[in-house]
Amino acid sequence: MRKYPEKTIINDETYYYEKILKDDFFSVNVLYKNDQGRRFVLKLSDFRFILGILFRPFAALMSFHEYTIYRIVADIEGVPELGPRLGWRGYFHEYIEGKTLHELIDTPDVLPGDFFDRLKKIVDQVHDRRILYVDMNKKGNIIMSDKGNPYLIDFQIS
Repeated sequence: MRKYPEKTIINDETYYYEKILKDDFFSVNVLYKNDQGRRFVLKLSDFRFILGILFRPFAALMSFHEYTIYRIVADIEGVPELGPRLGWRGYFHEYIEGKTLHELIDTPDVLPGDFFDRLKKIVDQVHDRRILYVDMNKKGNIIMSDKGNPYLIDFQIS
């Protein structure tokens, strides 16, 4: 069982647990709300397999790698705002209210007509910074916000 805090204080800001968003082989994504009511995702890198605990240094390296990429692309519209780090294996980023393309698979007609053109601009800007985003096949990594804007998340293997 993976462990994550019910609440945590970072830089005098308290984050309160809401729910698990995703729990897979490489990480757990947990939704938190801060004192101001803003919601953030805690991505905690961890490996779920026998003896996975032995790979925690590698998980920490992967987390640092992804956090660094988020810092490099932080000013790109369509990438969630980066929050603080939590220990060696975790960091927060802004939670985007909306739905993933995976959730919209049965209702593609709700996507704005220029959604994929705007998504391509995000990917192009990421690539312009010499970062290859190689996880486009996962529809859960692309979000349509409640305002119809595309967002790109999960830079772990970029």
